[in-house]
Amino acid sequence: MPPDRPIPGSTGDRLTRAKADLAIARAPLPEGAFYEDLCFHAQQAAEKALKAVYQHYGWTFRYTHDLDELINGLIQKGLNSCRGGECGCFDQFRMGGKVPQSQRTSNRKRL
Repeated sequence: MPPDRPIPGSTGDRLTRAKADLAIARAPLPEGAFYEDLCFHAQQAAEKALKAVYQHYGWTFRYTHDLDELINGLIQKGLNSCRGGECGCFDQFRMGGKVPQSQRTSNRKRL
């Protein structure tokens, strides 16, 4: 492992991985890929960054992928720069079919 790489599982590691997911989310859509693939990485970047904040302060969080829950938990702990209720749109792009089909958007576009 390179010496400049953060310790696995550390706050720095979470942030590094969040930045990597964000870089993928910002990339042009590859041929044959779907926009929701890029949106999934945007959601992952946000989730990992939020969990890094919890970890930095030594706060625990429930095992979840729900960005609103993570943001609202930070607000309850006094971090008021977060704006709750604005991240639900990302939840539909999580893997594993956790969002009912009736609530998913039908914007599957290919280049």
